[in-house]
Amino acid sequence: MEIVDAYAERKKKEIMQETWGHLAPQHGRKYTGFFTYAVGCYGGLGAEITSCKFKGLDDSPWFYDTLQEFASTLDMETGYVYRFDGNFVDGIFNG
Repeated sequence: MEIVDAYAERKKKEIMQETWGHLAPQHGRKYTGFFTYAVGCYGGLGAEITSCKFKGLDDSPWFYDTLQEFASTLDMETGYVYRFDGNFVDGIFNG
């Protein structure tokens, strides 16, 4: 028999919001900036973000997750460094 906390996911979201909520991207706000990413010569797990700066946008768990997910969809070749310039609005990168 396994005992499961039915409210665990909700509690996790509430704690994340209470802890990091002030850093979350604001809905409807456009953040302009860039990030660089690379894939090492031995491949690996995909894009490695090497630097990132979007004016007015602090790092947060939500931005980190969205950035990692977006970077994994980009075309890239092993052994190169790339730069993305553009905007971030409501969880979507345009550039």
